[in-house]
Amino acid sequence: MLPEFLRHSVLRLPIVTVIGRKTHEALEVSEDLKERGVRLVIDQLGGLDVTSAAGEMILTVMAALAKMEREQLKERQTIGIARAKAEGKYPHRSCSH
Repeated sequence: MLPEFLRHSVLRLPIVTVIGRKTHEALEVSEDLKERGVRLVIDQLGGLDVTSAAGEMILTVMAALAKMEREQLKERQTIGIARAKAEGKYPHRSCSH
């Protein structure tokens, strides 16, 4: 239970990924705060209150995009490491001092 002085307050965060690395985590946090009477505002989304119906939809899309970006980064990293291994450059780097 949230203390009474926190009810009807606003939690302001800079970016979506602060509340969860996965879409369902972000939605769970948002719903939990909403049930506790706390509005969640994300600066990255122009100060949108994501506890509103429209805000929740936007949060879902943005969290899914953030997840996709992380997965793409991992894929590119894996490809880069495989290429470096094939060229004999991984895991050692030569120093040119």
